[in-house]
Amino acid sequence: MDRTAALERELTEMRSQQARMRDELQVAQRLEAVGQLAAGVAHEINTPTQYVMDNTRFFGEAFQDLAGVVAAYEALRQAVLAGSDPKEALSAVATARRTADVDFLLEDVPTALNQSMDGLRQVASIVRAMKDFSHPGDKTFAPTDLGPLVETAVILSRNEHKYWADLSVDVAAGVSEVPVREGPLKQVVLNLIVNAAHAVRSKVGEGGRGRIDIRAFPTDKGMARIEVQDSGTGIPEAVRDKVFDLFFTTKEVGAGTGQGLALAHRVVREEHGGHLGFDTNEGVGTTFWMELPLVR
Repeated sequence: MDRTAALERELTEMRSQQARMRDELQVAQRLEAVGQLAAGVAHEINTPTQYVMDNTRFFGEAFQDLAGVVAAYEALRQAVLAGSDPKEALSAVATARRTADVDFLLEDVPTALNQSMDGLRQVASIVRAMKDFSHPGDKTFAPTDLGPLVETAVILSRNEHKYWADLSVDVAAGVSEVPVREGPLKQVVLNLIVNAAHAVRSKVGEGGRGRIDIRAFPTDKGMARIEVQDSGTGIPEAVRDKVFDLFFTTKEVGAGTGQGLALAHRVVREEHGGHLGFDTNEGVGTTFWMELPLVR
């Protein structure tokens, strides 16, 4: 009896350790994904940062020019108060206005301010997406809005798709409280978007453009469905049954590890009790889809 109890305790401990290792591996894979996208994310941050810096320099120069105009107006005010002939002061005001190009500044400064605010908002959204994606998160299932979840993956993968694909996101009502493990599911969506981007790029080449359409909606079977549809190369019939195999990849050596779709398969089917599949037409494109229970 004691021997049986000891074995049961040992088995329970092994299962617990296995679960911890799986969770740690998923976090490591999410961090690895961010690392692989780091150059693109850095570029996405650098671009708006650069024009914020350029605009800030412009604001400094504009301030100095306007300070000269204000000084000229102050000299005119003092001349009027003193009862002096304001002709010279008026001429100085006109010169200061021409030098500063006041009309241009009045038109351009607000535009530059709006650009800067847009840039800072873009940087903030990228940093927030990285923070949300990298955070270990709760290990339990929690009601999750699929809209922000998808948006996080889109933001982080933007540099992978923006040059080759027009991307759209359509999130319907009814998927704002889907019980999921948010961290692993973000990884799945990110993997699917990056794969779609690579498929489109392979088809259109440099200078061409394709499409990636992402949809999330409830089905009439009590499931939340996420679709990532691309206009890429499609999947050859000969390899379709290997797509979710660990370490299988059709990408060049060094371009893919063959872990992304295997991870997606485990997260969706084993952890969430959902369904994962794809519809493909070689030369036309592929739609990867997943269905997750709306109620656990």
